[in-house]
Amino acid sequence: MTGYHATIHQRCRDESGAIAVIALLMAVFLVGALYYIVGIGNALVYRERMQDAADSAAFSAAVMHARGMNLIALINMVMSALLAVLVALRLAEALLIVAFTVVSTLSFFFPAVAGFLAPIGAQLETVEGLYRDTKAPVMAELNILHVAAVGMRDFIPALAELRVIDTVVTEYSPPADFGFSIPGRLTLPTKDGDYGFLCKKAGEFVADLVMLPLSSVIGSGNPVSSAVKGALADLTKASPDWFCGAPGAS
Repeated sequence: MTGYHATIHQRCRDESGAIAVIALLMAVFLVGALYYIVGIGNALVYRERMQDAADSAAFSAAVMHARGMNLIALINMVMSALLAVLVALRLAEALLIVAFTVVSTLSFFFPAVAGFLAPIGAQLETVEGLYRDTKAPVMAELNILHVAAVGMRDFIPALAELRVIDTVVTEYSPPADFGFSIPGRLTLPTKDGDYGFLCKKAGEFVADLVMLPLSSVIGSGNPVSSAVKGALADLTKASPDWFCGAPGAS
């Protein structure tokens, strides 16, 4: 019994292994701290990923809207080019009418010039026929392009939303499983223009074509080109029914 009590007393006074308890506590603390640091890192990565998803969603929507506006601008340019055909024919007709009037007046004083009346009259009839034959298909194309522009104005925002969803789901899932953008308006920021303004743009297009051969000689942006362009634009805007052939069109 004496030896047994001595052994117990010796073991109670034995301090070997005491550091293991502290080491265990420190290990638990270090594991918790490491887990906390890893959690912070994951949260930062998650936040950056979500921010990237939001930025990409907004950018993809803006790109779709910009492309839609560019397409509408391109349609407007094509419409002006189509109307420029009618304006050019009307301009040629007007010049022939002026020439016919001048020659008719001069024929009273110089009978020899009366021989030019028949060729001018024939050319005038040819130009009028071309105008009548060209007007119907041009108006049909204008209507198609107008409908296409209205469709883009109304449906591009919806396509932008689909693009946003596809971008988020394809590129940023996880953590983002879905995304959408809040548009500032339901349609693209466009406004229906006046038909006279479109006819004016067609006149400017014709003026640019008329002055194109002379631009290499007198240079572009010179006062002569600007004056011709402005005069023809104002003329077509003042008489869109005659030049562009659509009374009351919108």
